Amino acid sequence: MLGKYLAVQQALRVSLLSLAVSLGFLGMQTVWLANAADRDYLVLRDRTASSLQSGLSNALWNFDAETAKAIITDVLRANPVRSIHVIDPNGRVFADGQSAQPVVAPSLWESYLGWLVDLKSEMTLDLRFSSPTDDHYQGMVVGFVFITFDKDHFIRGIADRLADQVLGILVVVLVVALTTSIVFHLFISRPIIRVARGVAEVDPEDPAATVLTVPRAHQRNEIGRMTNRLNHLLGRLADVQGELRLLATRDPLTDLPNRSLILEMVDATINRVALDSGRCAVMFLDLDMFKNVNDSLGHEAGDLILKDIGRRFDAVVAGLGAVGRLGGDEFVVLVDRYEREDDLARIARRLITTVKRPIDVDGTLVHSSTSVGIACYPVDGATPQGLLRNADTAMYAAKASGPGQWAFFDRSMTENALVRLRTEASLRSAIEKGQFVLHYQPKLDLRSNRISGCEALIRWELNGDLVPPGRFISIAEETGMIYDIGLWVLREACQAQRRWHRHAGAVPIAINVSVRQLKDERFIDDFLDIIQASGADPELLEVEVTESALMSSIEVSAHLLREMRSHGVRLSIDDFGTGYSSLAYLKNLPIDILKIDRSFVSDLPEESSIPRMIIGLAGQMGLRTVAEGIETEGQLAWLRDNGCDMIQGFLIERPLPEAEFLRFVDAYRAERAFPSAS
Repeated sequence: MLGKYLAVQQALRVSLLSLAVSLGFLGMQTVWLANAADRDYLVLRDRTASSLQSGLSNALWNFDAETAKAIITDVLRANPVRSIHVIDPNGRVFADGQSAQPVVAPSLWESYLGWLVDLKSEMTLDLRFSSPTDDHYQGMVVGFVFITFDKDHFIRGIADRLADQVLGILVVVLVVALTTSIVFHLFISRPIIRVARGVAEVDPEDPAATVLTVPRAHQRNEIGRMTNRLNHLLGRLADVQGELRLLATRDPLTDLPNRSLILEMVDATINRVALDSGRCAVMFLDLDMFKNVNDSLGHEAGDLILKDIGRRFDAVVAGLGAVGRLGGDEFVVLVDRYEREDDLARIARRLITTVKRPIDVDGTLVHSSTSVGIACYPVDGATPQGLLRNADTAMYAAKASGPGQWAFFDRSMTENALVRLRTEASLRSAIEKGQFVLHYQPKLDLRSNRISGCEALIRWELNGDLVPPGRFISIAEETGMIYDIGLWVLREACQAQRRWHRHAGAVPIAINVSVRQLKDERFIDDFLDIIQASGADPELLEVEVTESALMSSIEVSAHLLREMRSHGVRLSIDDFGTGYSSLAYLKNLPIDILKIDRSFVSDLPEESSIPRMIIGLAGQMGLRTVAEGIETEGQLAWLRDNGCDMIQGFLIERPLPEAEFLRFVDAYRAERAFPSAS
């Protein structure tokens, strides 16, 4: 449990190491003492033998038993000898003696030392007598002495000395270990612990705010260098963290707050204004037709425009809130506080106005516009995500009113958005389920009073009802599904033309082509493949392109129109007069027909200047004209009198399913005259 503390670990390691060293030293000393004891024991034996041999030999020669006993007693008293026996040459005991010391069983430690030393306890000596006067008695054996040494007593003395040394060494080891541990703790462990505590107190959000102190004694050693290095790393970590936060919260192109940061700012603003029942607002801005800028001038030019517009937004909102970029051409404006909705409307108009100022991109003046959706806290949402979502919905409502508009969020917008989502989900499977049908609206030639063709109009049969095109065509355009739907219309129209040729003869069919189709590089190949595979007559096929779609990508459109015209397909500009086409472009395009928009026809005959101009322009350019949306006799009469070539509208007939359309054509041919002409 205490092993987690550095000081305890240090003390344990020092003590164990010291103990191991001391045990090794004691082991070596024990071996040395054993060898020394062996030598001392041999010396003792030799000395004892010398002290006995001379005296006992004389006593035995002289048969002086008293002297022999006295010698034995002195030896037993002075040496670790247990017993001495003196035997004459005939084997009789001449003298003997026993040690008075009691016999004590050796301890385990003493037994180990006895095994280690391996002393011999018994010794036998020959007693020889040499006469100083008679050479005949030189070295004659006069008896024997048997000595039994007290080996245990000898070893006990060694063990006592060794125990004293062990005790002394252990005391020294403990003192040294404790002293060393204290020194290590004060000089090394405690500074490291202080550094570790300082690291633990570092604020992850602001690492540079914590500076680790270096003790004076460690300014130049490893601990000081380690602490300085940690301080350096904390500073670098703070720098990197700041850079990462900048990357994570800033848009890299405009340096404006990105989605995550703007949501944090909106959340903080909501919390602040909620304290005093205040109000704030979020504006969602989307640049109108910005994709055309990227397509025509390139993405680098688009980036320059986005950066410039970001700076303009920032200047408008300065002091009122903040600006962020969500991505692409989408921006968000946070208004910190407002009093009346009029204040927000004025800010929205200023934002729209600042975008309208032209931007010079390499000598080309680019005119932009933006649509603004506004959502207010707390009436339109209580969370950042809710406000942003509702502002986005309001922006789409503004965009539907035309470029450069603004709109406030309304609850019905959310319901409409949900309807659009459900419509989109159903629309994706409509072709596979065979839910699309074509209705055909007749066109009347005013000069011959004959049916001169028809316009194929798509209808969607969903749950037994016909969904109006206005509810799903725009969704198909936005999602890209219009491409497949447009090819389906072309394929069905070509097949209908083949069927009608056998029944009703040549009836030209006009189909509508969207801007999405014109901009898809696959379109012309798919278009021609369908005509060829169906066997339809391209001369009886008319393609209608709206003026705005044609001019949104004029170079691509011109190329495709020329390609289609070269194969015999007739071309018509729909909704002419509602866009911004250039007459120079029209002159060079392979156009056959100009179609007058119903918005100009509805005011006839009272307001006729624009229809008259379009009819005159078409005559000058050698083009035919078609007026759509004819509903009154007065409109028909004016158009016929002023040289319009063809008309279509409810006055002639509404769009009809194929079978009804063919019956209408047969009936009309039978009459061969328009009723109102009579």
